[in-house]
Amino acid sequence: AFCRRSSTSTGPACSPPSTATPPARCDASTSPATSRPPYARFHSLPNAVQHLKPGIDFALLDAAAAAETDLEAARRALFLRIAADVAAARAAG
Repeated sequence: AFCRRSSTSTGPACSPPSTATPPARCDASTSPATSRPPYARFHSLPNAVQHLKPGIDFALLDAAAAAETDLEAARRALFLRIAADVAAARAAG
Protein backbone atom coordinates (compact mmCIF):
# COMPACT_ATOMS: atom_id res chain seq x y z
CA ALA A 1 0.00 0.00 0.00
CA PHE A 2 1.65 3.18 -1.21
CA CYS A 3 -1.11 5.59 -0.26
CA ARG A 4 -4.45 5.90 1.43
CA ARG A 5 -7.36 5.97 -0.94
CA SER A 6 -9.58 9.01 -0.87
CA SER A 7 -13.28 8.31 -0.34
CA THR A 8 -14.08 10.50 -3.36
CA SER A 9 -11.50 8.92 -5.67
CA THR A 10 -12.71 6.54 -8.36
CA GLY A 11 -9.32 5.62 -9.84
CA PRO A 12 -6.54 3.45 -8.46
CA ALA A 13 -5.36 4.20 -4.94
CA CYS A 14 -1.99 5.60 -6.01
CA SER A 15 0.77 5.16 -8.52
CA PRO A 16 3.80 3.14 -7.46
CA PRO A 17 6.82 5.11 -6.19
CA SER A 18 8.57 4.89 -9.57
CA THR A 19 5.96 7.14 -11.17
CA ALA A 20 7.28 10.64 -11.82
CA THR A 21 4.13 12.48 -10.67
CA PRO A 22 2.05 10.87 -7.90
CA PRO A 23 -1.69 11.61 -7.72
CA ALA A 24 -2.65 14.78 -5.87
CA ARG A 25 -4.45 12.88 -3.10
CA CYS A 26 -1.51 10.61 -2.38
CA ASP A 27 -0.55 10.61 1.30
CA ALA A 28 2.60 8.51 0.93
CA SER A 29 5.25 9.17 3.54
CA THR A 30 8.60 10.45 2.36
CA SER A 31 11.76 8.44 2.67
CA PRO A 32 14.56 9.76 4.93
CA ALA A 33 16.67 10.52 1.84
CA THR A 34 14.11 12.96 0.46
CA SER A 35 12.94 14.46 3.74
CA ARG A 36 16.25 16.22 4.39
CA PRO A 37 16.65 19.92 3.58
CA PRO A 38 17.87 20.67 0.03
CA TYR A 39 21.27 21.89 1.25
CA ALA A 40 21.89 18.64 3.15
CA ARG A 41 20.87 16.61 0.12
CA PHE A 42 23.17 18.67 -2.14
CA HIS A 43 26.06 18.46 0.32
CA SER A 44 25.77 14.66 0.43
CA LEU A 45 26.14 14.25 -3.35
CA PRO A 46 29.41 12.51 -4.31
CA ASN A 47 30.72 15.33 -6.56
CA ALA A 48 28.84 18.28 -5.08
CA VAL A 49 31.91 20.47 -4.80
CA GLN A 50 32.32 20.57 -8.60
CA HIS A 51 28.90 22.25 -8.88
CA LEU A 52 29.83 25.19 -6.65
CA LYS A 53 30.64 28.57 -8.16
CA PRO A 54 34.33 29.60 -8.19
CA GLY A 55 35.33 31.07 -4.84
CA ILE A 56 32.52 29.30 -2.95
CA ASP A 57 33.26 26.30 -0.77
CA PHE A 58 31.31 24.23 1.73
CA ALA A 59 32.94 25.98 4.69
CA LEU A 60 31.44 29.28 3.52
CA LEU A 61 28.05 27.68 2.85
CA ASP A 62 28.05 25.88 6.22
CA ALA A 63 28.74 29.18 7.99
CA ALA A 64 25.88 30.87 6.12
CA ALA A 65 23.52 27.98 6.88
CA ALA A 66 24.41 28.09 10.57
CA ALA A 67 23.95 31.87 10.79
CA GLU A 68 20.16 31.63 10.92
CA THR A 69 17.49 28.96 10.84
CA ASP A 70 15.16 28.49 7.88
CA LEU A 71 12.36 30.07 9.89
CA GLU A 72 14.47 33.11 10.74
CA ALA A 73 15.46 33.54 7.09
CA ALA A 74 11.83 33.25 5.97
CA ARG A 75 10.71 35.81 8.53
CA ARG A 76 13.49 38.20 7.46
CA ALA A 77 12.57 37.81 3.78
CA LEU A 78 8.87 38.34 4.56
CA PHE A 79 9.65 41.44 6.62
CA LEU A 80 11.76 42.88 3.79
CA ARG A 81 9.00 42.16 1.25
CA ILE A 82 6.36 43.82 3.44
CA ALA A 83 8.62 46.82 4.05
CA ALA A 84 9.17 47.20 0.28
CA ASP A 85 5.40 46.98 -0.37
CA VAL A 86 4.69 49.63 2.28
CA ALA A 87 7.36 51.93 0.86
CA ALA A 88 5.96 51.48 -2.66
CA ALA A 89 2.42 52.20 -1.45
CA ARG A 90 3.58 55.36 0.32
CA ALA A 91 5.46 56.52 -2.77
CA ALA A 92 2.42 55.90 -4.97
CA GLY A 93 0.34 58.12 -2.96
